[in-house]
This record gives sequence, C-alpha cells and structure tokens, in this order.
Amino acid sequence: MLPIPAVKSSVSTRHFLSGGQMGAFISGHDWSTTSLDPVGEWPDRLTFLVDVMLASKVPMFLLWGPDRIFIYNDAYIPVLGQKHPWALGRGFFEIWPEVRDQIQPVIDQAYAGQSSYFEDKAVVLHRRGSPEQTYFTFSYSPVHDASGQVAGALCTLQETTSKVQAEHRLELLLTLTDRLRGLTDPLDVINMAAEMLGQHLGVSRVGYGDVDETARYFSTPRNWTDGTVQHHTGTHDLTAFGPEIHSALQQGVPLIVRDAEADLRTSSPGSLAAFANLETRAVVTVSLIKQGRMVAALYVHSREPREWPDAEVRLIQDVAERTWDAVERARAETALRRRESQLRLAIDAGRMAAWTHDAGTDTIITTPELNRLLGYPPEAQIDVTELRSHYYPGDRDRLTAAAMAAIERGENFFEVEYRFYRLDGALRWFLMRAEMDLDRDRRPTRTVGVILDITERKIAEEDLREREEELRTALDAGSLAIFDVDHIAGVIKSSPRLNALYGYPANHRLTVEDIYARFHPDDAEQTRGEFRRLREDASVHQFDWTLRLLLPDGSDRWVNGRGEYIRDEAGRVLRSRGVVMDVTQHRQAEEANARLAAIVASSPDAIMSFDAAGKRIATWNKGAEALFGYIEAEAVGQPVNLLVPPDPVTGAKVKSGAFDQTIAQGNIRFEAKRRRKDGTLLDVSVLATRMTDAAGRVIGAAAIFRDITERKRWEEHQRLLINELNHRVKNTLATVQSVTSQTLRNSRTMEEAQKGVEQRLIALSRAHNILTRENWEGASLTDIVMGAVVPYRHEGENRFQVSGKDVRLFPQMALALAMALHELATNAVKYGALSNETGEVRITWTVNPGADGPHLHLVWAERGGPPVVAPTRRGFGTRLIERSLAQELQGKVQLAFEPAGLVCTLDAPVQRP
Repeated sequence: MLPIPAVKSSVSTRHFLSGGQMGAFISGHDWSTTSLDPVGEWPDRLTFLVDVMLASKVPMFLLWGPDRIFIYNDAYIPVLGQKHPWALGRGFFEIWPEVRDQIQPVIDQAYAGQSSYFEDKAVVLHRRGSPEQTYFTFSYSPVHDASGQVAGALCTLQETTSKVQAEHRLELLLTLTDRLRGLTDPLDVINMAAEMLGQHLGVSRVGYGDVDETARYFSTPRNWTDGTVQHHTGTHDLTAFGPEIHSALQQGVPLIVRDAEADLRTSSPGSLAAFANLETRAVVTVSLIKQGRMVAALYVHSREPREWPDAEVRLIQDVAERTWDAVERARAETALRRRESQLRLAIDAGRMAAWTHDAGTDTIITTPELNRLLGYPPEAQIDVTELRSHYYPGDRDRLTAAAMAAIERGENFFEVEYRFYRLDGALRWFLMRAEMDLDRDRRPTRTVGVILDITERKIAEEDLREREEELRTALDAGSLAIFDVDHIAGVIKSSPRLNALYGYPANHRLTVEDIYARFHPDDAEQTRGEFRRLREDASVHQFDWTLRLLLPDGSDRWVNGRGEYIRDEAGRVLRSRGVVMDVTQHRQAEEANARLAAIVASSPDAIMSFDAAGKRIATWNKGAEALFGYIEAEAVGQPVNLLVPPDPVTGAKVKSGAFDQTIAQGNIRFEAKRRRKDGTLLDVSVLATRMTDAAGRVIGAAAIFRDITERKRWEEHQRLLINELNHRVKNTLATVQSVTSQTLRNSRTMEEAQKGVEQRLIALSRAHNILTRENWEGASLTDIVMGAVVPYRHEGENRFQVSGKDVRLFPQMALALAMALHELATNAVKYGALSNETGEVRITWTVNPGADGPHLHLVWAERGGPPVVAPTRRGFGTRLIERSLAQELQGKVQLAFEPAGLVCTLDAPVQRP
C-alpha cells in the first residue's frame, strides 16, 4: 500500500502545469466525459498522487475509481506509442484490450488491497498498429481514499524489452555457435541456422544462399518454413525486386520491408508479383560483403505485415555472419576431406609395386614396396627361382601365355591376373601390367612392370557373383521379376520374365504405356489414380500394390509389386524399382476363403473347428453363438468337450470321443445331446470332418451342429400317439364289441337293437371327436358334458342346467363318462325327466381334495318327470353306468331312483393328462 499524506489542493485548472507535458494535458483535459470531477475538485489524495507521479522520471500510471480511469506521466508516453495522448482519461482495458487476460487479475488484486511485483513479464502490445512482443518489470500498489477504502492503483514500471531481447539474442547466438561447431556439411549448417532463427523470430520462411560473381543471381539449396508457406529453393534473380533494393543489397545495406504493398520500393507490379510468388508481405534480407563483393545473403520472410525492431535486424545480421563463417569452415573442411581422400586413394594406388626382369641373366630388380607385397623384408634380394615356386599351380603358365599372346599380336604390352602365395603362406590375387623390350627375333630381353594386389576386389567380385546367384535363385523360386523405371526419361529396364508377366514377348521393349494397356478395364481408372497418388505423395518411399491385368487371351492375372521410390529434394519421383510377382492363385484362394468365411459366418447352423495339436476350439461362428449361448471370445481356446454334458451320476466332465473318431475316420455323422452355456440340454445332429493342410498333414476337425430338439420332441410325440392310438383303438373296439353285444342281447327287436347300437356309437364318436381335437392328450369335462346333452337340447327350452368349474380328463375317463352321460340322457328321454314337457336335468360337479389326489364329484339329478319307480331288473345301460363306469374310473357310482327323479352320483380320482 502506498501511504498518502493529507494535502489540500487549490481549485485551479492550471494546477499541474509544472508536471511537464502530461501536467498540461491533465489540467486541460475535459474530465466531464469521465466519472472524475474537474481537476480543481479532485480529492486531496488523488491530487497528491498525480503530483508525485508527474514529478517522477520513472514511467508510472494511475488507475482511479471503479471505472479505473487511466492517468500517466511523461515517462510513460513512449510505452503508449501511437495511443498517446488519446489514452488519457480512458478505461485501462479500453486502451490495452490485448492484455486483459494477463493483467486484469493483477489489477483486481490491487483493488483488493494487495501489492504485486513482476520482473521481465512478456506482454504483446498493439501500440504501433501491429502486435509487438514486449517485456516489462512493474509493480502495482493499492491507493486508499480518506475513508481507508481502496480508490485506485498506482503502477510503476520499466520496459525491459531491449534487455530481454539482448539476452535472448545472446543465448540464441551462443546456442547456434555451439550447434554449428559440430556440423561438417554446409547444407546441415544452413538448415540448422535457418531453423533456429525462424523459430526464434516466429516467421514464415528463412533461407541462406550464395550470390554469383555478378551479384545478380542468388542460389539457395534449402530453406526452412513454418509450414504456412511453400519452400522456394533454386536460383533467383535479385533484380526482380527492383534496382533500388538490388543496389542496396550490393552495398551491404539490409533490406527491411514491413509491408510490401505499402513500401514505395516494392509497390511496382513486378516487385509485388515477386513478393506474391514468395507468399511474403514483410522481409529482412541481409547481404554479406566479403572483399568488396556481395557473396551471400540471409533472408527472413513473413507472410503477414510485420514490424522489424532494430534488435531483430541486428540478430539477423549476427546469424548471417555466423552462418557464413560456419558454411565456409564446413566447405573448407569438406574440401580438405576430399583432398585427403584423393590422397589416400593415390597412396593406395601407389601400392602398385614396380619391378624389372633381365631375361639374359634371369634376375629381378625389386622395390621395397614389391618386397612388402610379396611378404619379403623391404631390402631383401629375391631369387627368381625361389619366387617362381610361390605361384599358384598353373597360374605362371597363364602369365607366360599372356606375354606370348601379346608378342603374337605384334604388341609388347600385356596384362594378366594371377594367384600367388606370399612368404607367410597367404594366397593373394595380383594384377600384373608389364611392357617388354624385344630383340630382332621378338624375344623378350627385358621386362618392366608393376604389380597391384587385387585380392579384396576378387573377393568382392566372388561375393557379388554369389549374391547374384542367390538373388537369381530366389527370383526363380519366387517367380519374381525385377523392374527399374526412370520416371524422368520414361524408360523401363525390363526382363523376359517381366514381359511374360504382362503378356508380352520376351524380346519386347516394355514401356509404361504397355503396362497401363494391360490394366483390367474395370480397374484401369482407379489403378492409374492410385499410382498417381503414390507418386505425388512425397512421404511415400516404399510401395506395395496389387492390381488385376487382362491378358491378350482374355484371362485375368493378379500381380503384386513391392519396391521403393527414389525422390529428389522436392519430393519428385526420379526412379522406382522393385519386384513383381504373379499372385493370381493366392488371390483366388483369398477370394475362395472369403466366400467360405462369409458362408460360415452367415450360416444359421453352428459351425466350428478344432485344432489337432491342442484339442481345443479354434473357430466359432454366429450360428454357434446363437445355438449354444457362448460368444466367440468365450468359446475359442476351450477344450473340444466344452459342449459335452457332464456325467449325470458323478458330475465329472466327460471326454469327447467324437473328435478322436473324426480324426481317425475322416468324417462321421451322429446325433447326441449337448449342453448350452445356461446348462440346458438340446438334441443336435453333428457332421464332423477331418481337416488337413496342403501337405496332407492333419491339422484338426470341422463340425456342423444342427438343433434337432424340436424334431426329437415330435418324434417322441408321434411315438406316444401311435402307442396311444393302438391302445385306444383296442379299447374302442372292445367298447364297441361290448356295447353291440349288450344292446343286441337286451333288445326285443332288431329295430330296437339297431337304434340302440347307433345311438351308443354316435355318443362314442362325439367323445372321440373331442379327444381327436386335443390330440388324445385329454379332454375338457365341460366339452364332454355339453357333447352328451346337445342332441336333447332345443331352442326355447332350458331343460338342462350345467354348472361346475372346467377340468381336464384323461382320455379313458373322458370316453367312459361320455358313454355314461349318453345312457343317462337316453334313459331320461325314454322314462325320466325328458319324457314329458316339463321335466329338467341338473348336472353339477366339483373337484375336491382327496388322500390320493383331487377327486371329481359329479351329480346327474332329474326333476319334474313322471314318478320314478325302481326297476325290477338292471338293463345294459344301468349296468354300464354302475359297473363299467366305476371300473373304468376306479371310483364309485351310485344310482338313486327317487320318486322326484333319478339321481346319479359319481366320485372318482382325477388323473390329469
């Protein structure tokens, strides 16, 4: 907090005239447009604080009131730049909106009563029309009013942009010097310098290059960009930027253009076109003058207008000098290395040892180098006879033959390669070149020559032959054809095998268009487009493509090409080379496998395979997931007996014999029970087949599982129905026989017998109809009752009252009850309640619990008929009801011939179907 003494101010508009330029501005400012009163009415603390600020030589400004009105001193004017004096009396962030995110928390902290201090804080200001990176050391102090409340904030600051930039510049130059010191390739030096400078300045492009002796043409082999502009390498004409700029560069004056469109030196159509081609609006170019001549230049480009502070220009000049020094050093070192290499080659070549042979004395004069070459001490005198004993067997004859052949040709010079055992026993290859002095008879008198050790070359040649043979063998084995395409000249180095792959004669001179002509018409446009994309993508160096050809005989051929693109620095393809092979069979196999996989995947049947080695599930399709409930991830890798139910007694996992049987027999069919994931069992039919690889080795088994649970259920149902039908037919025939026999025996006439048999058979038929509808699995009691009484019910009458909760009866009980109800109804029509016009029958039943299960209690009660008298004898109907029904139902039947009407009571166990 800044302490402020209580000071009285005089009310005068000239109060701050002693405060320099800003004192006059503050005194004369129209403060009515702000929240402040006229200067003469300002609070004492504000007046005192402004007096202190105006008297200071340190840049200061004051923020006052809730609107944070901006008041500053003369020392702060340079900081404002073009915003002075407009900034006076405005809100802080109206003046500096670009720093709101950075500075507002600091100001809020001051207004909260807390001071702050920052050193060399980086701030981007727009004080001269464009963004400018600046650095400040500053502090904010809260200012209190007379009541002790914070009324404003006082900021004291010092711009440290030059200091920080100088430190950054020094750091960059030191780092650059260290990095350049370790580089030996001039291009690496240029790349490093351009990249470091470009990233430091945040520009679009940086490049360095040489200027020719005319100081007109500038050549840059590489440049750096930030990715927003294109690279511009090659040779450029400096005169394209105008004579004024060209002349300045020749004199070593830096070219500084802040905006090419606004700079009079670059506003001509030609200059603007040159800048547009470079995608550049601002540039600094520093020329290097050595021995009075422009020899190189370093340029820095910005695609947007940009201010170039003096510190940046000085940095660019320093980098240019260091780059020059490093490039020249690297070039000198490169030249030195080249000369040293040439010297080493000359020394190596100089190892050719000289010698002279005198044919008359058969002696040899050697040199120390020859002695060392042959394995002798440098100063040793070599005996010719001893020397000749070291030739590889037969090779001295080759040497002599070469000399004689030269003489026969009329020449005295010969050259021959031969093998020689050094004194230490090492076998070496030598190249001898010799010139012979011949006498009149053309016989050698003296021979002078040199010997060169070519052992390493011969070893390399042998290795090369072996590699070529290995390559030839590999190409033959893989049916591979080599290709090498010169994309600049449009020439293909073809071979008979390559020609054959594309359907051309072996001696045909293959061209690019010949290859394009073989592209399958359905794929040609797409294939050409893909090749064009690969060539134009500078990041692609390796390629691997597969395409379809249409051969002259109408057949399709698939070929695969693999190789590399050789590109120049701009990414343009110069050459492509690699191998091509026929993959038609492989492609057809892939398509067949894909079709098979699609069939397997889409099949509703469960299809799976098992590997022979581990006896585990290898594949599992969607049909298997649906049938067995396991998803593929759960099933694959499980044992082959995953689906086999456990032993019902022990619960132990049962081993599957089906897999081993399939492997042994080749294929099997069987039906079995298998267990789903949820534990339920289902019946399946299985077709299992042994699988082998191309060599005939057994690799596993494949199986198709089909759910036959429903079929098994129907088969069992059918079997039961057949058995039931057989049983029912026998029972029915027995019933028919009994009914017929009893009716005939108890009938007085044939007409009566015929009618009785027909009625009883019809009743039996109705019960059969009901059971047939229910597949003989049982019948509804209600249906049986209603079927029995329906022949005796007439419209407009309600002589039958039926009540009771429906219950299912097993077939035997249903038939017996239907026959009994028929007899009761027939008897009622003849003698009972249905024999007059007023009688009625009530049929009721209930199902009651019993010791052996539920019991049916059914009552047939007649009322309103003629008076009932108990019969003197039991007829067939009565016996059928009393004895047969009770026997069939294993229950009790009671007939009561009460005066009011017959009552039949049935009580029998309900055996549910």
